[in-house]
Amino acid sequence: EVPEQVWLDQLDLLAAVRSAFEDRDYKLNGKQTGILSQDAIKESLSQTVPMLSSWRYQALCEALKEDELSDEVQYAKLFVSDRNGNQGAFVEELRDQHLHSIQAYIADICEAVHDKATDEHVTW
Repeated sequence: EVPEQVWLDQLDLLAAVRSAFEDRDYKLNGKQTGILSQDAIKESLSQTVPMLSSWRYQALCEALKEDELSDEVQYAKLFVSDRNGNQGAFVEELRDQHLHSIQAYIADICEAVHDKATDEHVTW
């Protein structure tokens, strides 16, 4: 279970990624067809979430391939939840990476505060 604000932020991320796929579809096809190639999705993803490390990007590509083996992807289906609220590997990987990024950011802040307090001999 994640805090509500993290969950809401994840929804924003998913909406941005889906919107980027729709925009790419329109630019490539002159209309929204609902289908993109795996390469078009990967390129769109790297532009939408530019701070991805190479291993995180690769994990998303593998999750995409797990959800859709063919080159043509009906991208809206990537975001569909089953009746238990579960989504496919691609969206779950996006969510996991988002959560881990937030956790790492918080840990970095805590470490910086601790280091600063230690440098200035502040006691808790």
